[in-house]
Amino acid sequence: MVSAGIPAELFSERAIKNAFPGTRGEYVCFEEDCSYAIAFYEHPEWKRHLDRKALAEWECSNLDPDSYMGKAKASAIPKLIAEVSKSDDAIREDMRAIVTSWTPKYFATESEVA
Repeated sequence: MVSAGIPAELFSERAIKNAFPGTRGEYVCFEEDCSYAIAFYEHPEWKRHLDRKALAEWECSNLDPDSYMGKAKASAIPKLIAEVSKSDDAIREDMRAIVTSWTPKYFATESEVA
């Protein structure tokens, strides 16, 4: 959720139009299962920041390597290292696939939308 006074400064008009479930009171919402990818497409540095945070949390965790969570940690860390090292263009490409699947109108031209 982004405070309604801020989106015009942070997002393109097409991002705001395609936010889901749209505007709620004083907020523009980018729903976590689908339209979040619009926000990350326009701001890949936000995804990288969250991935760095998750990586730091896993790296600082003290888990028995044979436990369920210890095994999850062993799997998560290499994946997050790879995610954090992605370029903005690579993150956008990942997000493009998600946005295209959930919100294809985001990439449509004005004539295609009309």
